[in-house]
Amino acid sequence: MIDTALGRILLIEDDAAVAAGLEALLESVGAEVHVCDAGLLAEAAVRSFEPDLVLIDIGLPDLDGREVARRVAAIRPGLPLILMSGHLRMFSDHQHPALGFLTKPFALEDLLELVRSLKKGEGNVNGR
Repeated sequence: MIDTALGRILLIEDDAAVAAGLEALLESVGAEVHVCDAGLLAEAAVRSFEPDLVLIDIGLPDLDGREVARRVAAIRPGLPLILMSGHLRMFSDHQHPALGFLTKPFALEDLLELVRSLKKGEGNVNGR
């Protein structure tokens, strides 16, 4: 199933295998994906790629993903942001502008459901 409504997705993920897998999955359903492997590169990537949505790993080695979310939100207020982590407790800090949360590993359908919800403007939602 191709979902052309997914648009341009910026994926900020330092694990190359995870990034490649997510990129392939998202592209297989119609998204245009740009991968950024460091939090410090995110601001430039947001400006140059102009994404419709940003997926951010919390556990980046150079900058905490929640800080990346704050910086991205300062550049593009209202841009849908989804934080991802393998640790549910990482989402307990509500001092970030993310609208969605996914606990890794997650199913493609969970990600797509969350992306669709955010693109419809449904606000703070959590993935599985």
